[in-house]
Amino acid sequence: MLGIGVVVEGISWGIALKELVHQKKKDETLWETLHGSKDPAVFNVLGEDTAALLGLFFAFLGIFFGHRFQNPYYDGVASIAIGVVLIVVAGYLAYESHHLLI
Repeated sequence: MLGIGVVVEGISWGIALKELVHQKKKDETLWETLHGSKDPAVFNVLGEDTAALLGLFFAFLGIFFGHRFQNPYYDGVASIAIGVVLIVVAGYLAYESHHLLI
């Protein structure tokens, strides 16, 4: 099931990245384009999909190491890592959206 999630989120992430590259000006980096974007859909989808892909990666590691070493604590550590990723991405999206509201 994690593999299906990676494929679906990866496709969505790729489409959002393609749109961001399409909006990119010649002399800008992707980070500058993302920060300066006036289209909230692009950075929201890109941020959410990045968080989802990182979360799936941490979930895989937690399950893999938990099974490999017969220790359920790895799953808990992965859950905490996923929570940290979600907090960071939510903070970034709130920061970027705040600038669009003002």
